Amino acid sequence: MGCWAIVTSHAAASYLGQGAGKPYWHSPEVQAAGLIYVAMAALVMLLLLEIWRNLRRFGELARDMVLHRGPAGSFVAQNTVPELQPVAEDFDRLVGTLHNSAANLRRAAEDNAHAFKTPIAVIRQSLEPLKRLLPPEESRARRAVEMIEGSVERLDGLVSFARRMDETTADLLEPPRQRVDLSALLERVLLGYRGLMEERGVDLASRIEPHVVVRAGEDLLETVIENIVDNALSFSPPESILRVSLKRADGAVFLAVDDEGPGVDPANLDKIFERYFSQRNGGGQAVAVQGGGDDGMPHYGIGLWIVRRNVEAIGGRVEAANRPAGGLSMRIRLPG
Repeated sequence: MGCWAIVTSHAAASYLGQGAGKPYWHSPEVQAAGLIYVAMAALVMLLLLEIWRNLRRFGELARDMVLHRGPAGSFVAQNTVPELQPVAEDFDRLVGTLHNSAANLRRAAEDNAHAFKTPIAVIRQSLEPLKRLLPPEESRARRAVEMIEGSVERLDGLVSFARRMDETTADLLEPPRQRVDLSALLERVLLGYRGLMEERGVDLASRIEPHVVVRAGEDLLETVIENIVDNALSFSPPESILRVSLKRADGAVFLAVDDEGPGVDPANLDKIFERYFSQRNGGGQAVAVQGGGDDGMPHYGIGLWIVRRNVEAIGGRVEAANRPAGGLSMRIRLPG
């Protein structure tokens, strides 16, 4: 905190006549120094208090920006300490850069997908009359057309994959924060899977607490739900049960999806959330992938990676665990 040393000098007669037998703090020099010290300490405390108040306002403004509460403000407008002016300006530039980067990524993802989807659709439509015109005995030509069709489908999947990657990156930079009825969204998404579940012989057992509201983006949450349900269905054997539950407890929201598939090697439980990591190689062994799977559908190993990135972007957490009765359990915790 600092230490003061006061050294004074007096003529012997003066000292004996005035200072002898008196406490040192009764001397004018010490009293003046004490007043100066108290005044300096008061100024420092006032400055620290003002800086603390500014930092509190900065923190509240940052939370409002993240949660999209109220009109957009600036750190410079909230600042009242000249010494913090450069910091406030840097914060405003950083926020503007992140906002522009997220908007540019979303715009580029949409523009690129549109630019690629149009010629892909033209190629796909142009192949139809060629297939009808080819005689049955032209096996090599038919095989070539089939290869072209397969390559077009794969290219279409790659375009969708690239768009999802760009949109996920944009959501990490600027995650949306609206009030979303997660209960209604979950029921709507599960309703869309009814036909696929019936086709695969998988029963759905759902326990969804009504009117569970979270702050996030509806598209972001829908992507999370779809990827988790897709992953669970892809490993669910016929005549199995897919269990989905949603509840609010202890100020948080808990979403769980349990399947009765083969489960995951305990050594790979955390790796399944890594990019380009998949278990779809037919042998139940996790491998890094860059393309299609054995079921004929394109798998890029990013579904659960997107789930974790989206959940963490809105302050949540996702975990996976093997069920004692068999299968995998996915647990998501979101701030309430």
